[in-house]
Amino acid sequence: MKVLFIPDSPLSQYVRTRGEELARQIARKHEVYFLSWGRKDVGNLLSKISFRIQRRFTSKTECQYDKLTVVNSPHSDFEVASLSMVSRVIGNRNRSFNKKILRGIVRDKKIEVIVNQSRRMWDCTNLDVPFVYDVADLPYDGMFKGSMKNQMIHANNLMCISNYIQREIQKQLNLKSTLIPNGVDLNEFREAEGCELKTSSRKIVGFIGNHGWWSGLSFLLDFFKLVQNEFELWIVGDGSELPNAMKKVEKEGIKKVKFYGAVSKDDVVKYFRGIDIGVLPFKKTIFTDAAFPIKVLEYTAAKKFVLATDLEELKTLRLANLVLRASNEKLWAETIHEIENKKWNPEWNKEIEGYDWNVLGERVLTLLEEMT
Repeated sequence: MKVLFIPDSPLSQYVRTRGEELARQIARKHEVYFLSWGRKDVGNLLSKISFRIQRRFTSKTECQYDKLTVVNSPHSDFEVASLSMVSRVIGNRNRSFNKKILRGIVRDKKIEVIVNQSRRMWDCTNLDVPFVYDVADLPYDGMFKGSMKNQMIHANNLMCISNYIQREIQKQLNLKSTLIPNGVDLNEFREAEGCELKTSSRKIVGFIGNHGWWSGLSFLLDFFKLVQNEFELWIVGDGSELPNAMKKVEKEGIKKVKFYGAVSKDDVVKYFRGIDIGVLPFKKTIFTDAAFPIKVLEYTAAKKFVLATDLEELKTLRLANLVLRASNEKLWAETIHEIENKKWNPEWNKEIEGYDWNVLGERVLTLLEEMT
């Protein structure tokens, strides 16, 4: 079986994504192509526009990554904020360009089934190939619409990442979906035992991930000010909120905070193992309430307690090491002291086994094989 995986963001050396991990599992038994593309998120407006224009005229290239054939493709970014007639025309043309590219890949590689996570950029309708649409996030406003809604309606099967999203799919579109949660590579964490980093005699609180607008970095630092004399804080990963967080640390004189920046996904396990307590201080919104952050599972695979915002989907997880609290600095300070000396119970290792990417990959494989 020839399978094409289309993620919602291109392949990265720093971030492990759901699409990549599921694709790697399917590639154990079938021929898998993984679509990727160039992206420029930094620089001035002119350089970003220039880069996007250049991407239209690049040639497709291929490389082997693990067991995947990665297809790096030209594309047009058609996300236009304006709703004017000109903007709609430009958007339609760019969408048609991407569809032409995608049609060529399907034809040349003789693709038999597609797994698509893309909201807008890559549209799999009318390709004469069955496809699964994987709803990995709820839109920021909570509503399925546009290209995303159209693909969900026309997909041969729907997968989704959380119970919350599954309910919204049923409520908004009256469609059935298969729940495939996020996962973790348990073998990777087992093999890394004894390889952790340790740079302090203090207990280390760690926030590892992509620190975007939803991350709650400002709240985390306000909370940490209350316990900075007893703990050390590691902030690992990149994101748009890092500059503001660094300024806040300097301006307010917050002690014992280390920013490690982007870390290779092959090395990040050492940081998970090096901390004592993991945190997930996400802002509480419709978007985050519906999310299933991979980091919760990675903290757990590293056998760490997790203190997280009381997000709705996290309330459905039955993980003994996961402690949920409202975003209140004093409450978090009290809670961190409650859990700092608690010991890991080996029985808890069983609770995460069902979230191994191996297990989840088999469930996706069954879904795909039924379609071909």
